[in-house]
Amino acid sequence: MSELAERDGRPHAKIISTTPSNVDVPSGAACMQLIDGACVFVEDMYDWPREKIKTYIEANSSNDFIYIKYTWQQLGLTQEWYDKQCRSLLNDRLVIRREVDLEWTKSSDNSVFEEETLDLLYSYINFVTSTLIVEVKKYVESMEEIRVIPYSFKLLEPLQKDKVYFIGCDVGGGLGKDSSTMVITDPDRAFKVVGVFKNNTININNFALLIETFIKKHSPNSILFIENNSYGKGVIDILIDRIPKSLYYEYNIPDKDKTKSNPSKVTSSITYGISTNSASRALMFDLLREIIEDTPTVIQNEELYADIKGLVYSKNGKIEHGLATHDDVLMGWLMVLYSVRFGNNIGKFMRSVADVKKNLSTLVAMTGSIEARNAAIDPVYNKGVNIPFKDLIGAMLETEDPTEA
Repeated sequence: MSELAERDGRPHAKIISTTPSNVDVPSGAACMQLIDGACVFVEDMYDWPREKIKTYIEANSSNDFIYIKYTWQQLGLTQEWYDKQCRSLLNDRLVIRREVDLEWTKSSDNSVFEEETLDLLYSYINFVTSTLIVEVKKYVESMEEIRVIPYSFKLLEPLQKDKVYFIGCDVGGGLGKDSSTMVITDPDRAFKVVGVFKNNTININNFALLIETFIKKHSPNSILFIENNSYGKGVIDILIDRIPKSLYYEYNIPDKDKTKSNPSKVTSSITYGISTNSASRALMFDLLREIIEDTPTVIQNEELYADIKGLVYSKNGKIEHGLATHDDVLMGWLMVLYSVRFGNNIGKFMRSVADVKKNLSTLVAMTGSIEARNAAIDPVYNKGVNIPFKDLIGAMLETEDPTEA
């Protein structure tokens, strides 16, 4: 019947309606997988022509489903209504979270953070959001035409075009598993998340085009902190030729003792993007704990909260996301925070020597001794050149920008 309806231009759909369950039981995990593969409904679609809607679904969904969710706040219901529902459910917090708050819960007890902490974070979420549609123009050689692909950003507030935002990018492969994300943060407000793009079907070429389009049309002064591992390197390689001034980079100090007799060991003076490894991830999660303890109110984004809630301890004690959860938005956010705290070239992008000195003193307090600190985050030290991190920061601030030479 759907084929006949499509032929005649008539509406047709499969509709699945549910309230949340536990994400770590088979039925809940299967439903969450369906949601993760769906594209997000945006009210702009009411005014879109049929072909644009089909293009949007194709570009943003791996299963042709659209995910529609409205909170009671978005529906205009009052706090009095909410309190009444809580009383009718006997104030059972677990039931309320599922049936009224539409929150996906967990049945296991290996979460990184306690339920009380997660409840506090949940209370800060801002559910009143808007959507920014960014249209990417791509030339399709096989069809010899320019195709316009719409992608959606969820915003907690309107973006200011002239403002400098720090944007963390975690890059997936576009294979329907890990998502590619852009996490827009405000440096003037403790790196509060003000907008998120999340998509698990976008390939690296389209993701690079989306980033370029977003920067040029909506946020030309912003700085991108892109993971340079795996797929991320491909995105960086594309953007270096298109928007190099928007890419965060760090300096590489050559190890003269190792390169003097072997010129092939000489590396480029700068590296674009953020490297995620066991050492940097450990520091990132230390930063997360610090923020949750000291400034939890900055965690107002629903996707960011969901990633934090989904963190679990593995059998070997490593922090990671659960089987039915993800950490792509969280990692994009933490890349920004990590770079601001530990990046050896952050002074250029923060445009303040005072900020760098402040971060340096905090870094010493966090990581303990100079030897431990250097071994953890100073690539020069690890290569055998024992340069104090303080001196390294000073050298970075006094060095000219190689991209402007």
